[in-house]
Amino acid sequence: MKSLARVLSLSFLVFVAACGQYTLVKPGKVKVGDLSVQSSMAWSQLSSGDAYIWTVDGQFLHEIYFVTDLEDNEPLLIGRGEDNQPKFKSGMTSIEIADLFKNSLASKSVRDFEIKNLRPATFAATEGFRFEFDYRTSDGVDKTGIAIGGVRNKKLSLIFYHGTRLHYFDRYKDEVEAIIASAKFS
Repeated sequence: MKSLARVLSLSFLVFVAACGQYTLVKPGKVKVGDLSVQSSMAWSQLSSGDAYIWTVDGQFLHEIYFVTDLEDNEPLLIGRGEDNQPKFKSGMTSIEIADLFKNSLASKSVRDFEIKNLRPATFAATEGFRFEFDYRTSDGVDKTGIAIGGVRNKKLSLIFYHGTRLHYFDRYKDEVEAIIASAKFS
């Protein structure tokens, strides 16, 4: 049932993101799914169920995605042919999870996707991984991002942030790094 709820929630986010209703996330401690994070600034949040996207200037410029407690055999992202999306497996290595991430984001609108600097990292006091990534949209916009996550109790949690290489990624990178550093499981 939780899997169905996640699929419906993420499907909703993907398909109506452009016209969805944002809510204000005030500075301070915020619960995001099974994580709590600390932010020093306000964000706009689009959410449905346990899927969350934060932005300040708009999703096409930059955004933080929070994926929490992704269960075995669930896709990372929904909305681009759910049945054909690669699925998370609880025994995946960090290399396989990075490939899952890359393959999940691959679409006609993304070109030249590259994962860089995959390495071990602590995520919310859990052994995890971190990597950077770059890609170009079909419109020719260069984007860059960071992802950090880990598997706890056979479930994947991941925070990833990406934005336009020109201006927006760097504009909020320090704040995002602080949010990531503050992440704790509830």
